[in-house]
Amino acid sequence: MRPIFFLLTVSLHSQTALVRPFLSFPNEVSRPALLAAIDPRSFGAMCDGVTNDATALQNAITASYGGVLSLPSGATCAFASQLNITSAITVQGYGATLRKTANVVGLHLASGADGVVLEGFTLDSSATTGTADGIVIGDADATNGASGTLRDVTVKHQRGNGINIRNGGSGVMDTIDASANSGDGVIIDNQNTNGVNTNAWHIRQLTCFSNGGDGLHLGTAAANVVTSLVSEGNNGIGLSVNYPGNQIQGYVEANNGGPLFLGGDAFHNVITLRSVGKTAPIIRNGFNWIYLLSDDPNVSPPQLSYEGSVTFYLPPAAPTVAQGDNSTNVATTAYVDTAVKKIAVSNPASTSSTITEALNLSGQAASIGWMDFYTPPNPGTYRITLVLNVTTPGTGGTVTATVGWNSANTVASSSPIALNNRYASTSFTTLAQVDANRYHFFYATAVTGATGNPQYALQIYVERLN
Repeated sequence: MRPIFFLLTVSLHSQTALVRPFLSFPNEVSRPALLAAIDPRSFGAMCDGVTNDATALQNAITASYGGVLSLPSGATCAFASQLNITSAITVQGYGATLRKTANVVGLHLASGADGVVLEGFTLDSSATTGTADGIVIGDADATNGASGTLRDVTVKHQRGNGINIRNGGSGVMDTIDASANSGDGVIIDNQNTNGVNTNAWHIRQLTCFSNGGDGLHLGTAAANVVTSLVSEGNNGIGLSVNYPGNQIQGYVEANNGGPLFLGGDAFHNVITLRSVGKTAPIIRNGFNWIYLLSDDPNVSPPQLSYEGSVTFYLPPAAPTVAQGDNSTNVATTAYVDTAVKKIAVSNPASTSSTITEALNLSGQAASIGWMDFYTPPNPGTYRITLVLNVTTPGTGGTVTATVGWNSANTVASSSPIALNNRYASTSFTTLAQVDANRYHFFYATAVTGATGNPQYALQIYVERLN
């Protein structure tokens, strides 16, 4: 079944032509050169789940800087004091568990500790009181953050947040489960009062389930890219965004605080959420692109709670009555245009649009020559959103996507992304002025130097601005 789109366009600005590229995923922190891996048991750790192995674990970490600390598979290493990482290291432990037995931070990556890789282990906690976090990256009021890669890591049962990035530098999280924590699952929030932002973390396959706070909370955090977020059953908000320039895709449902919150400083964010349910998103700033998708044509529209101007697009079987409210108490009227199943909330600053075409290609391996995909029925201003991402990485090469309109071949192109990077993604939004001859829209991709059988996906959305 072709996906149904709820398109929520939030804009307090006049429409002007723009092309807004987004950052591609960077390469991960590479593992260090092969050295003899250190086992913490060689420093006296018992790893029996009972003995306090804190001193032995810290000594093993210090001895492993520049190399690998290998936690024993199938074992549980208990500790009752904070473990500190201050230099590049790989902590690896597929099948291993680190368990906190006291109200302490589990692993702290100090500011300046770049090149750290945490991989394959579970960080658990048996503490019954307190608010200590599981993994803390960076320090408050530090001008330099910490960065690195977290891969295949589970953080659960923490008395505070699962993962707390405080003034951290850019980094990568891949396949992270931050669930059943008393605070947020993952929080990225600059805590430097001098104003240095926490920027450009790239996150793939993040699961945040049944946390006491938000699933994913982005505070003073810009230019983060999140794909495959699953945030469900949290006591707070599924996704909270409070700063500009983030790009987020995922599934958010059944969170007690609602599916989505955009704070007053959140703008220029591109957010795509599937199965958001009926709870109202809260929008406190304009000029964001928010796509709400559902595979169910019978789903009811979410109620609206917003500050700004909002337009929802409903599936064909949507009900003919909608509810809307404005948290700023500005008089509004909610209505349904039954011809296009559009719910609009009247507001002098409102700019409405109609989604007219959606192109979704996946499993692509080769270049695509110029292809027509839409002929507009009327001239006017159209908004085009293009998303390009790698789905199966190869060993080399790049891919670029281009969209164009009119016979003069007016075009806009994406930045090239690396086909050997499974995190690579880029997107942009631009405005197209279609002339009276109603010329068509077309697209193309260019694959260069591909090796190792990579594949990519391309999505293009076209909206008619009214």
